[in-house]
Amino acid sequence: MAGVTAQGGTFTFDGVSATIVALSVESAVAEVVDMTGLIPEETMHPVNHIHMVPTGAWSGGSISVDYLHSSGFDATSTIGTVKQLSFACANYSVTKYAVHESSSTQLKFGDLVRGTMKFRLTDFEGTP
Repeated sequence: MAGVTAQGGTFTFDGVSATIVALSVESAVAEVVDMTGLIPEETMHPVNHIHMVPTGAWSGGSISVDYLHSSGFDATSTIGTVKQLSFACANYSVTKYAVHESSSTQLKFGDLVRGTMKFRLTDFEGTP
């Protein structure tokens, strides 16, 4: 979205909110099945063309967020869990289920934590 910045916004996962320093998004990709060999020639499908059919499922779609938190947040405690992930910026907000895949901490100074969390977007709700 043009004109939308995540920096300075917040994100919330498992009830903990943090300030966004940077955000990286990898777009989701629709899964498809190659049906070329199963399409009868009498259909309108052109000969020697590949025919891919969407399955309705999605793969990919991950978000890495660099964050600041001021209460000694331990991001590793939620790795592997599926929860609602929410992002809120000045003119934009989104909530989606996500699996917390990994975390790293770049800096701890007293209660101030700067780290990175990576999430895989999902429509699944529950324990993976």
